[in-house]
This record gives sequence, C-alpha cells and structure tokens, in this order.
Amino acid sequence: MKKLFLLLSFFVSPVFGEPITITADEITFDHNTGVVKAEGGIQAHQGKTTLSAPHAEYETKTKGFTSWGGVHVQKEGGESFYTESIHTEDGLYKAQMDQFELNLSDGASVEAKGVEKEGEDLVLMDPSYTACNRAECPLTWEVRAKKISKNGDSLSYKHAWLNLWGVPIFYTPYLSHPTPKAKRQSGLLFPQVGSTADLGTYVKIPYYLVFSPTHDLTLLPMTTTEEGEALGFQHRKNFRFGQTRTEGLYTQTKSYDNQTDRWHVSSDNIVNLTPVWRGFLNFNRTSDDTFMRKYDIKENVPYLETRGGFEGLWNRSYLTLRVHDFQDLRPDTTDEELPQILPDLNYQRAFDPFANGSFFSLNLNTASLNYNNNGTQSRVTGDVHWTQPFLMSNG
Repeated sequence: MKKLFLLLSFFVSPVFGEPITITADEITFDHNTGVVKAEGGIQAHQGKTTLSAPHAEYETKTKGFTSWGGVHVQKEGGESFYTESIHTEDGLYKAQMDQFELNLSDGASVEAKGVEKEGEDLVLMDPSYTACNRAECPLTWEVRAKKISKNGDSLSYKHAWLNLWGVPIFYTPYLSHPTPKAKRQSGLLFPQVGSTADLGTYVKIPYYLVFSPTHDLTLLPMTTTEEGEALGFQHRKNFRFGQTRTEGLYTQTKSYDNQTDRWHVSSDNIVNLTPVWRGFLNFNRTSDDTFMRKYDIKENVPYLETRGGFEGLWNRSYLTLRVHDFQDLRPDTTDEELPQILPDLNYQRAFDPFANGSFFSLNLNTASLNYNNNGTQSRVTGDVHWTQPFLMSNG
C-alpha cells in the first residue's frame, strides 16, 4: 500500500494544551460518528512528546482516544512509557492502560499490570518500582505491591514488599508517603540499598518527620548482614536568632559477654547574639577510631575537630575568639599527641584611608597550645601593613 501522510491538527482539551499532529499509513474520518481511525505506522506528536502505535481511534464528540497493539510514548528529557493498550475519556481526565511500563531519565522504572486514572487520582495494579536501572544495576532491588494509589500529593501502598534479587525481605500491609512534588510532609522515604566489604548488604528505610516549617528530623534505621542493626538521624532547626544542624549514627556491638556502644555525632550551631556578635559551636566526636571507617562516614579523616567561640564584625574591625579540641583517628596514636588550643584570638583592623587612598592595617594573633603529655606552648604574633593603590593608564 502506498504510504499516505495525512496531517491533522486539532485542539482536544485543556489537558493536552497543544495541537496534535498525526501521521499514519492510513487515516479515515467518519463524518456521521465523528470517529477518526488510524492504521499502521502511527506517529502522533504533541510538542516534544511522541506516541507510536499500530492502531488508534479518536472520537471527536466525546474526546475519547483508544490505541492498542503496543503503544510507546517518548517524552522530552528521556522519559518514556509503554502499554499494550490505552483508553481515555474526556481528553485525559479518565484513562485506562494494560501492561504499563514507565522509564524515567535517571534510570528508575515502574511496571504495572494495569493503570486507572481519573482527574489527578491514579491507581496502579500489581506495580513494582526500582530507582536502580534494571539492566545495569549490580544490586537488583525493587518495591512491589498489590496496589498503589495516588491521591493529591500522597502515595499509598497496599501489601508492599521490598525485594532483593527477587527475595522479599520486608513487608508492610499499608504504606504512605508524599510525592516528590508535594510540600514537606512526614512519612517514609524510599529505601536505600547497598553493599560494602565491612557491612555486607545493608538496607536503610528513612522516616521523615516535619515538626514545623523550620524544624524537621530524619530517622535512618539500618540493617546489615555483617554488623546487625544501627540507627542514624539528621536533625535541622532554624531559629530567629540562629540555626542548628546535627547528624549521627548509633549501634551496639556484641562480642561474647560484652556489649559495646558505638556512635558518631556531628553538629554545627550558630547563635546571633547581637548585630555585631555571634557564637558558634562545631562539635565532632566518635566512640572509637574505626567506627567511621566501617560505616563510610568521612572516610580516611585522620582526626576530628571540635571548635567553638565568638566572632564580631564592626566598622573596619573583625575579632574571633576560638577554642579547638581534636580527636585522633589514626591507628597506633592517642589524643595526647594532638593539642588543645585554649584559646585562639585573632584581631584584624583596617584604618581610615588617607587622601591619596593609602591605608594601614593591623593583624594580631595569640594562641595557647596545651599538650597532655608536653605542657603548654604559647605564641603571640602581630604585623602592620601599609597599602597604596595605584591606577595605571590601562586600568
């Protein structure tokens, strides 16, 4: 059959928004019923979205669209989906699809035996989801369920399983979490699955808690095949006069009759005291020198530094008063080899410029280093600079 290219441009409903251009081997239009039929090599284009199918019908009166025999849709940005058949009513307000496959641009994919849509609500029957590219991911994992429902900005699961290499390892009869486009809401986040030499295979199932627009907490329960269970957390809070950010991880190690608490905490805090002065505390500590390496927290860091103090900025002056404390993480060393800096005082001042633009600046610094095994060492330094700007002919 000689290939016939027929261009149809029409506006269907506000859901589509743009005219659709269709090419096919054969297209017919029944004036009595208002039905457009397309057969063979169908290509439908709307903006940068393309639909390919062997058979399609469009009812101009009811704005209903039906396609079968394998429908493939390619969207801008790499996203695509495939379905054996699709039927829509009133534009895209209602839709049904069989054997649905959705592939996102980041490698994530969704598969379902059926999809039903009405307005903004969506239901997937017997779906499975993975954020890992099914063809390339070395650790195959997926979330399966009997049904997933999208209502507004919320996703709910019925009889959901987390599978590793096809083996179910976690089950819940009901699960709900917000969609990526939703405003901040409390709920479960997507699981994190991985594997390391020290931990073996691990699974994290984060739970996000929202207390206020400026306060939230993420709990990170973790189970591993080699080291048992652990609990991590991330806490954030903004005040009118400052902010705090804290994260950590805690576990217990059992050996024979002993039970050892192992942990790591890192916290950054800022408090605005006045328009000129503010205080700060950066706290970093761990239970032992191997815990962070085992759990891949700031790997290969030789020491942890905790520091706090005050700083002020006014006119042409800047002053900081800081104390420093260190925890040694190197093997075969102790904290006695690292100093405590009590305190570190630094003052900088730029004086008013002269008529020719030149000016003097002053920098003073004093520090006291306290070693547990070698006493105290102190130093005081200072310098004065004179700066003369020059403007050359070429700028």
